Amino acid sequence: MGLEHRWNQRKPVQVQAIILYPPLGLLRGRVLNVSADGALIDTGCITLPPHALVNLTFALAIDGKQRLYQMAAMVMHQGGNRFHGNRHGMLFKDFALEEALSTVRAIMEAAA
Repeated sequence: MGLEHRWNQRKPVQVQAIILYPPLGLLRGRVLNVSADGALIDTGCITLPPHALVNLTFALAIDGKQRLYQMAAMVMHQGGNRFHGNRHGMLFKDFALEEALSTVRAIMEAAA
């Protein structure tokens, strides 16, 4: 097993996401795991280039009410295959810390 470079441990989740990548427009994705500073997102057959800037939107039901959460992110790495789709490691960027932490907490709670 290789050396782990993440600062925070990631938690497995299954949350749908909308990804805005301006050259391609809106894309569907699925968050596979999340931490306080990033996420792994499956984009199916779409491949995003390293260092691409994207905006992520999640719709989560918290206490019976739907709420949208948005975060900016950068694609740090990409991998995958024909069985698992394209998986992108994303680093959250340029966000207010308190808002970002509440968004990540909401994603983790929705997955529990």
